Amino acid sequence: MSGRLNGKVAIVTGGAGPIGSAIAKAYAAEGAQVVVADTSAVDGVDFVETDMKDREQVKAMAKAVADKYGKIDILANANGIYFSKPFLECTDEDWWNVMDTNLLTDIYAMWEVLPYMIEAKSGAVVNIASKIGANRPNNEAAFQSFASGALVHVSKCINMDMAKEGIRVNCISAGITEDAIEAAPLWKNFIDPGVIPMGRTMKPEEVAGAAVYLASDEASFVSGALIEVDGGWVGGEHMTARDC
Repeated sequence: MSGRLNGKVAIVTGGAGPIGSAIAKAYAAEGAQVVVADTSAVDGVDFVETDMKDREQVKAMAKAVADKYGKIDILANANGIYFSKPFLECTDEDWWNVMDTNLLTDIYAMWEVLPYMIEAKSGAVVNIASKIGANRPNNEAAFQSFASGALVHVSKCINMDMAKEGIRVNCISAGITEDAIEAAPLWKNFIDPGVIPMGRTMKPEEVAGAAVYLASDEASFVSGALIEVDGGWVGGEHMTARDC
């Protein structure tokens, strides 16, 4: 199927990262006019240089997109860093770095983009959370777990108001990519087939497929949902790094 997003205008924040760029390219391939908001560009799509930690820059970015294209139909937030450190070794600086990058950036984007969607009485928001924390804690990634869990919860809370405005807010719980393992070697613990039933890491394009679905009219009655793209890694209530 193609053209599922024809005529739509989409912003992808964190769009220069592996998952964000895969989403941006997938949206463009499905017919959307895509704008990446990040500190570096992605080939083949529009770009507004934006420090997502700076709300004034986020506000200016949203206005620039709305002024240029006349509307904003889709917001996909793919901001985030990989962070792993035992809790007692973490610092105040670690806390704020993870919260600002993995949570506050998405909140800034929703604060500044949702008013345009409310005016149009239509829109779709797709927030990308890490599997670590979205629905399972991890003893050596407490801060990342907290940020992901908070993003899922705040998305569900926002949905309760936005659904009444014709706006759908959903989350994707993304599994482990090779990029994640390179950034944080701790994640090597999570590629054992006994933990991920499909026995491999996730490809960014596999998250992008879910992001296309949630942004499309096929998901017109899907809101407040958490879709897990994790290779079947759904068993158990929790997992620690040493369980693997």
